[in-house]
Amino acid sequence: ALRVLVDARADVDKAHSDGSTPAWTAAQKGHEAALRVLVDARADVDRAHSDGRTPAWTAAYWGHEAALRVLVDARADVDRAHSDGRTPAWTAAYNGHEAALRVIVDARADVDRADRDSDTPAIMAAQEGHEAALRVLVDARADVD
Repeated sequence: ALRVLVDARADVDKAHSDGSTPAWTAAQKGHEAALRVLVDARADVDRAHSDGRTPAWTAAYWGHEAALRVLVDARADVDRAHSDGRTPAWTAAYNGHEAALRVIVDARADVDRADRDSDTPAIMAAQEGHEAALRVLVDARADVD
């Protein structure tokens, strides 16, 4: 269905009244194939929801590794923070999404960027007991002090 809309030249960046775009929704749902169609149609992979969550942030939150990989390949900004200063790395670490976090780290994200409460991804992974996510950060030389 998405391909039909794209072929009909639908606006691939048109936002819903809640601020979500097709790329944002595909990232939230983990729809890798839909994201590929949107990327091929030159959708804005960094256009944020009205509250500041980007497609990369949303995919990281839900742990959608494949969707994140599509976004990273499309050069999505993996360091763009939500309105509270939380980056995709922060939210993946907090939620214990090791594979998603690895995609973000491999994209050379800032693994030490703290939120507005001064909590870093490593602090959050440790606090939440996500040892595998913390190991990803330590292996990426995140500051653990």
